[in-house]
Amino acid sequence: MFPQLPKSKGQLLGLVLLFSFWGVSAQKVGYVNSEMLLWYMPGYLGINDSLAAMQAQFQEKLEVKQRYAKSLLEEYYTGRSVMRPEQIQKMEEQLAGLNTEIEKMVGNSESLLEWNRRRLQFPYFKKIDSVAALISRDMEYRYILNYANSTSAPNILFGPEEHNLMQAFARRLGFVLPENYLEAYQLSQKAQP
Repeated sequence: MFPQLPKSKGQLLGLVLLFSFWGVSAQKVGYVNSEMLLWYMPGYLGINDSLAAMQAQFQEKLEVKQRYAKSLLEEYYTGRSVMRPEQIQKMEEQLAGLNTEIEKMVGNSESLLEWNRRRLQFPYFKKIDSVAALISRDMEYRYILNYANSTSAPNILFGPEEHNLMQAFARRLGFVLPENYLEAYQLSQKAQP
């Protein structure tokens, strides 16, 4: 009359695993390399040029301040023997203040560069996220994994080529990947210092 229930915990666990694997196998899983997509996206590599220009401006301002501090320090050492104590104290305070300003400039420039990096990258990441949602919906992928080589992202060791979504992402992002896109990207990464 009624279906017979498993007689042991092992049989019950086996049934649970069987049904859970059956549910997972029906779900489509795709993968993409977001770092590679970004590298190929028009305009993305220009971010590095913009950041380099900003860094050069910060460096130039810093060097002006450092040269001034160096000349003041030289003046302090060469004229200290003929200075009055209040002049020495004033110059030491000025040097300490310059040192603090320089340290603050370095910290601020690093923070500002990082903020600008994130600000400039954000639209590109947002495009990839929106394309992932569209591909997931249109192509019925339940999961789209990121196959990236950075240490902060998961790395897929193997995936069937029919679930490689690089070309689909590129088309939706508005560009075409070259036929040998993987080799070209890998060569570019090896050439970087």
